[in-house]
Amino acid sequence: MSSTYIDSKYHVIIKTLNEEPLITAYQRDELYRYIHGIVRNHDGRALQIGGREDHLHLLLGIHPESAVADMLRLIKANSSKWLNERGNCRGWFRWQPGYAAFTVSPAQVPKVQRFITNQEEVHRRMSCGHEYHRIIEKHGLEIEGGTSDCQRDTHAWLGFHFVFSTKQRMPLISSPLQERVFRTLAELVAEQQGRLLEVGGMPDHVHLLAEIPRTVAVADFLQTIKSTSSHRLDQVDGACS
Repeated sequence: MSSTYIDSKYHVIIKTLNEEPLITAYQRDELYRYIHGIVRNHDGRALQIGGREDHLHLLLGIHPESAVADMLRLIKANSSKWLNERGNCRGWFRWQPGYAAFTVSPAQVPKVQRFITNQEEVHRRMSCGHEYHRIIEKHGLEIEGGTSDCQRDTHAWLGFHFVFSTKQRMPLISSPLQERVFRTLAELVAEQQGRLLEVGGMPDHVHLLAEIPRTVAVADFLQTIKSTSSHRLDQVDGACS
């Protein structure tokens, strides 16, 4: 994927099982460093980590070739094992099966960092459950069944603005072809279990706003869209290559 730039940052919330207060104050710094190491070892960056006894907020830069679900599985599995092997938890440490994850635009990174840093202040005003619900609802998601579903379900909104051009910026997407191109892109997004929010463009490039599934790496999603759409359109009439 030469000449490709992908900015993929995520605000993630993970909670202890049943929201038990298992993360003691003296464990946090070491736990944060350990999570930093997990992310770094998989070509990502933990830009900010903070939280309370029963949950953590993470601002992560995840490598485009890694799916969010895979990174979270690594973080949760390895950190819980590490905490239990240390033997200084208040009980047997486990994370909840679910989590919340949302993409963060570059302009919003400082705001999210401040929010994570100021967790002590945030939780003087609201409980963990209230904060969790508010963040989920802010992203247009619903928690069906209330708190019980919130304990285990995963809530994710991973939206990306993709821009890609024709080879050598040739004006190949003429007005008669444009509708077919856009329809093909919409079909491919749906086939990958994504959700198309908007599509548009010009004769030499396309803008695609789409929500992608948490189990698919953003680089793989984009590469499939580009390669498969080119192949399908060439099969129709060879007008767009």
